Amino acid sequence: MSEGSLYTIGMISQLTGVNAITLRAWERRYSLFKPKRTEKGHRLFTEDDLTRIKEILFWTAKGVPIGKVKSSLQHKKSLDNQLDAPDYSHYQKNIVKALIQFDQKKLEHFFEEIFSLYPLDVIAQHVYPQVLNAVNQHWETSPTAFSERQFFDFYLRNELASKFLEPKDSLPKKKLMVTTLDSAYSEIELLFLASALSLYGFEIILLGKESHVNEWIQIIERVHCDGLIVSIDNTAQYLKQIKTLAASTGVPICVRTRTPVNQIKSLKQIHYLPEDYDLLLAMINRVFA
Repeated sequence: MSEGSLYTIGMISQLTGVNAITLRAWERRYSLFKPKRTEKGHRLFTEDDLTRIKEILFWTAKGVPIGKVKSSLQHKKSLDNQLDAPDYSHYQKNIVKALIQFDQKKLEHFFEEIFSLYPLDVIAQHVYPQVLNAVNQHWETSPTAFSERQFFDFYLRNELASKFLEPKDSLPKKKLMVTTLDSAYSEIELLFLASALSLYGFEIILLGKESHVNEWIQIIERVHCDGLIVSIDNTAQYLKQIKTLAASTGVPICVRTRTPVNQIKSLKQIHYLPEDYDLLLAMINRVFA
């Protein structure tokens, strides 16, 4: 293994948000992982250790006590082949066929199967991007691509909206507003995030892509939001507005972007969200614990 594949405890702490004291406790007290050691005894973590810590965060965010996380990890290990590297080609091919025929029943059949087999965060991060890649390739040559896209987007938006609006058994933990400042993320991606957060127990106010940033402060104050999750493309362009929002509302703001700016991390109340869904959801849970 190359040196580039190893992480110090400080690097792991920055990547996951878990402080070094906690990481040492997880190792010594609960034996959740066993990092390598340098000649001087300093810990070196592998990619597998990093993945394990993400899984620990996933289970603790769901309310599993740290002392019982090990058994949850062992149970998940038996499902790893199903969840981590499944073959989605079946869905890719058949969803494209359903779109060509504008067959809503077949589309419903395949998405109902997907939603029954995989957790929402796995669908958002792994299944949907692969399906979208397949349909985008098809649309490059399809003479009815525009109509197929409308058909597909309309169906999936409604499907996700129904998941988002399903009654929840538990009382909401915190109230969060989820929105975007530009076209970095599609409405479907916003719905995925809002639905995942609602399953984690948050009450979500979801605003579409055409919302006005100058109204957000009033909304946050009026409905007593505990925080804001905003997806943006260009953090530098909107940095001033984000700082103003943070200063005016006093609530934490989580920024999700595909083009991160280092400045964001150093601003009080503002938290840069990673793209990895497990880490993203775990970070939001920690911020609004």
